[in-house]
Amino acid sequence: MPPSRAKLIHHRWDMHALQALGKRDPDELMRVFTEIKDLPSTAIDTKVKTFGFGAPMQFNTFGKLTSLDTLLLLALRHHDPRSAIALVKLGASRHLSNSANVFPLQAIFDAMAFFRLHPEGTQEKIGDEEDELLKQRSAYEALFSIVEEELAAFYHDKKSKAEQELRELYQRFAPDRVPKIPSQLEAYAYREDVLLDSVKKKYIASLLTM
Repeated sequence: MPPSRAKLIHHRWDMHALQALGKRDPDELMRVFTEIKDLPSTAIDTKVKTFGFGAPMQFNTFGKLTSLDTLLLLALRHHDPRSAIALVKLGASRHLSNSANVFPLQAIFDAMAFFRLHPEGTQEKIGDEEDELLKQRSAYEALFSIVEEELAAFYHDKKSKAEQELRELYQRFAPDRVPKIPSQLEAYAYREDVLLDSVKKKYIASLLTM
């Protein structure tokens, strides 16, 4: 016989949602947003707006918080792909930013990039947090598949911007390197920012010493 579930109180829906998220319980999270009727249309995208005095005690469950985090951002930051899947299926926005201008689709992409750079069987030494992330590979892959088209569009845009910036830098400082851009981007797949930062530092530094 399955364990009994706590009674849900309509005006405490946010408390119930945070408690479910704190317990990493996607089934309870789904229950909150499906069994409690007539919730505000923005409920699934509720944000952390206050800290300390006045903030719901349930926020103390989370070790890392940023002002204006959504439930989906909280799930992603705390490496809870199963709750993230539940929130996505419930219609949580992938584009609402917190006060640090981080939005869920970006966070999902960063997780995907990590897994693509650490394929199964990799022997690379990593930290404890990254090791815990790898243990949830199948759940993360399920999340990536749900937003596959959004991730593909996001990455295409990211690569296009990196390519354009590289082209502008090389055309100004090293025209002979322009043909090498495709091979460089391939070598730095999912790490285009690292490549771009390196090139910027090299040529901007040379500009300052001229």
